Amino acid sequence: MRRGRISATEASIVTYRSDNAEAGRQWLAWICLDGKFLPVYFFGVTEEEAHGKASAEWEVHREEREANHARREEGRRNAAVARERKKAGA
Repeated sequence: MRRGRISATEASIVTYRSDNAEAGRQWLAWICLDGKFLPVYFFGVTEEEAHGKASAEWEVHREEREANHARREEGRRNAAVARERKKAGA
């Protein structure tokens, strides 16, 4: 089993090898986010193949994750400004 971090987020890819798996599915990889696994599995003949598939899927959604993070941060900043305005006006 191998674990590797894949971004600054608390995410990692975990791989597992099975001796009982059917051909082409000997290696299994999944993404763990903040210690919880995402219920999507990636299979491969080799560990590198399974890991590569999981990494590629994570990268496909990078732009969306970053945009969501930026929107959340902007919302937090706006809420803090609104709280300060409310305090100053009270």
